[in-house]
Amino acid sequence: MTDLDALRQAEDPSAPWPSRAAAARRVAAAAPGAHDGRLDALQAAFLDPAIARQIPVGLRVAFWTAVGDRNLVARTHARWIDVPAAPGWVGPVPGDPHTRDREGPGQMVELPAFRIQAWPVTVAEYALFLADDASRTADPGDPSPTPRHVGHTRRR
Repeated sequence: MTDLDALRQAEDPSAPWPSRAAAARRVAAAAPGAHDGRLDALQAAFLDPAIARQIPVGLRVAFWTAVGDRNLVARTHARWIDVPAAPGWVGPVPGDPHTRDREGPGQMVELPAFRIQAWPVTVAEYALFLADDASRTADPGDPSPTPRHVGHTRRR
Protein backbone atom coordinates (compact mmCIF):
# COMPACT_ATOMS: atom_id res chain seq x y z
CA MET A 1 0.00 0.00 0.00
CA THR A 2 1.41 3.39 -0.98
CA ASP A 3 1.24 6.53 1.16
CA LEU A 4 -1.49 7.88 -1.12
CA ASP A 5 -3.51 4.66 -0.75
CA ALA A 6 -3.17 4.93 3.03
CA LEU A 7 -4.21 8.59 2.87
CA ARG A 8 -7.30 7.68 0.83
CA GLN A 9 -8.16 5.00 3.41
CA ALA A 10 -7.69 7.53 6.24
CA GLU A 11 -10.03 9.97 4.48
CA ASP A 12 -12.68 7.35 3.60
CA PRO A 13 -15.80 8.24 5.62
CA SER A 14 -17.19 4.70 5.23
CA ALA A 15 -14.14 3.15 6.97
CA PRO A 16 -14.23 2.64 10.75
CA TRP A 17 -12.28 5.19 12.79
CA PRO A 18 -9.65 2.72 14.09
CA SER A 19 -8.57 1.78 10.55
CA ARG A 20 -8.66 5.44 9.49
CA ALA A 21 -6.44 6.35 12.45
CA ALA A 22 -3.97 3.55 11.67
CA ALA A 23 -3.75 4.69 8.03
CA ALA A 24 -3.30 8.34 9.07
CA ARG A 25 -0.50 7.35 11.47
CA ARG A 26 1.23 5.46 8.67
CA VAL A 27 1.05 8.48 6.36
CA ALA A 28 2.25 10.90 9.06
CA ALA A 29 5.19 8.66 9.94
CA ALA A 30 6.19 7.71 6.38
CA ALA A 31 6.09 11.15 4.81
CA PRO A 32 6.59 13.81 7.53
CA GLY A 33 5.14 17.11 6.39
CA ALA A 34 4.18 15.86 2.92
CA HIS A 35 0.45 15.60 3.58
CA ASP A 36 -0.06 17.98 6.50
CA GLY A 37 -2.89 19.85 4.78
CA ARG A 38 -4.88 16.68 4.24
CA LEU A 39 -4.04 15.33 7.70
CA ASP A 40 -5.33 18.54 9.32
CA ALA A 41 -8.95 17.50 8.73
CA LEU A 42 -8.26 14.14 10.34
CA GLN A 43 -6.54 15.81 13.28
CA ALA A 44 -9.60 17.97 13.83
CA ALA A 45 -11.78 14.85 13.81
CA PHE A 46 -9.45 13.05 16.26
CA LEU A 47 -9.83 16.01 18.65
CA ASP A 48 -13.60 15.46 18.72
CA PRO A 49 -14.30 13.47 21.93
CA ALA A 50 -17.07 11.40 20.28
CA ILE A 51 -14.68 10.26 17.55
CA ALA A 52 -11.66 9.90 19.82
CA ARG A 53 -13.57 7.40 22.01
CA GLN A 54 -13.92 5.13 18.97
CA ILE A 55 -10.15 4.96 18.42
CA PRO A 56 -8.04 2.76 20.72
CA VAL A 57 -5.67 4.80 22.88
CA GLY A 58 -2.58 3.13 21.39
CA LEU A 59 -3.59 4.21 17.89
CA ARG A 60 -4.29 7.78 19.05
CA VAL A 61 -0.91 7.98 20.76
CA ALA A 62 0.85 6.52 17.70
CA PHE A 63 -0.89 9.00 15.39
CA TRP A 64 -0.09 12.08 17.50
CA THR A 65 3.49 10.88 18.00
CA ALA A 66 3.92 10.48 14.23
CA VAL A 67 2.44 13.93 13.58
CA GLY A 68 4.68 15.43 16.29
CA ASP A 69 5.09 19.18 16.31
CA ARG A 70 3.37 19.49 12.92
CA ASN A 71 0.08 18.95 14.73
CA LEU A 72 -2.86 21.22 14.05
CA VAL A 73 -3.09 22.46 17.63
CA ALA A 74 0.58 23.47 17.70
CA ARG A 75 0.21 25.37 14.43
CA THR A 76 -3.06 27.14 15.23
CA HIS A 77 -2.96 27.88 18.97
CA ALA A 78 -0.63 29.78 21.25
CA ARG A 79 1.91 27.33 22.67
CA TRP A 80 2.27 29.13 25.99
CA ILE A 81 -0.34 30.41 28.39
CA ASP A 82 0.68 33.17 30.79
CA VAL A 83 -0.85 32.59 34.20
CA PRO A 84 -0.82 35.81 36.23
CA ALA A 85 0.22 36.00 39.87
CA ALA A 86 -2.75 35.41 42.14
CA PRO A 87 -3.64 34.23 45.61
CA GLY A 88 -4.17 30.49 45.91
CA TRP A 89 -5.09 28.02 48.59
CA VAL A 90 -2.40 25.56 49.65
CA GLY A 91 -3.25 22.62 51.88
CA PRO A 92 -6.55 21.27 53.12
CA VAL A 93 -9.61 23.46 53.03
CA PRO A 94 -11.19 23.94 56.46
CA GLY A 95 -13.89 21.36 57.06
CA ASP A 96 -12.69 18.99 54.30
CA PRO A 97 -13.67 15.51 55.52
CA HIS A 98 -10.79 13.95 53.53
CA THR A 99 -8.09 15.83 55.49
CA ARG A 100 -5.68 13.46 57.20
CA ASP A 101 -4.43 13.97 60.74
CA ARG A 102 -0.86 14.62 59.62
CA GLU A 103 -1.91 17.47 57.33
CA GLY A 104 -1.54 20.92 58.78
CA PRO A 105 -4.02 23.69 58.28
CA GLY A 106 -4.27 25.18 54.79
CA GLN A 107 -3.45 28.76 54.03
CA MET A 108 -3.72 31.39 51.34
CA VAL A 109 -0.43 32.15 49.59
CA GLU A 110 0.53 34.48 46.76
CA LEU A 111 1.37 32.33 43.74
CA PRO A 112 3.90 33.90 41.34
CA ALA A 113 3.17 34.36 37.65
CA PHE A 114 4.27 31.49 35.43
CA ARG A 115 3.94 30.11 31.92
CA ILE A 116 2.53 26.72 31.06
CA GLN A 117 2.39 24.86 27.76
CA ALA A 118 -1.14 24.80 26.38
CA TRP A 119 -1.14 21.06 25.65
CA PRO A 120 0.55 17.96 27.06
CA VAL A 121 4.17 17.30 26.19
CA THR A 122 4.51 14.79 23.35
CA VAL A 123 6.78 11.76 23.48
CA ALA A 124 8.98 13.41 20.82
CA GLU A 125 9.24 16.65 22.84
CA TYR A 126 10.16 14.74 25.99
CA ALA A 127 12.83 12.80 24.11
CA LEU A 128 14.31 16.10 22.88
CA PHE A 129 14.24 17.43 26.42
CA LEU A 130 16.10 14.40 27.77
CA ALA A 131 18.68 14.63 24.99
CA ASP A 132 19.24 18.37 25.45
CA ASP A 133 22.25 18.95 27.71
CA ALA A 134 21.42 22.67 27.92
CA SER A 135 18.17 21.89 29.74
CA ARG A 136 20.14 20.39 32.62
CA THR A 137 21.92 23.67 33.27
CA ALA A 138 19.08 26.06 32.44
CA ASP A 139 18.22 28.72 34.99
CA PRO A 140 15.15 27.33 36.83
CA GLY A 141 14.09 30.92 37.56
CA ASP A 142 13.91 31.86 33.86
CA PRO A 143 10.20 32.45 33.10
CA SER A 144 10.80 32.41 29.33
CA PRO A 145 11.86 28.92 28.26
CA THR A 146 13.37 28.58 24.82
CA PRO A 147 12.17 26.02 22.26
CA ARG A 148 15.31 23.97 23.01
CA HIS A 149 14.07 23.53 26.56
CA VAL A 150 10.63 22.39 25.41
CA GLY A 151 9.12 24.48 28.17
CA HIS A 152 10.72 22.59 31.01
CA THR A 153 13.81 22.96 33.11
CA ARG A 154 15.08 20.48 35.59
CA ARG A 155 17.51 20.80 38.43
CA ARG A 156 20.46 18.54 38.97
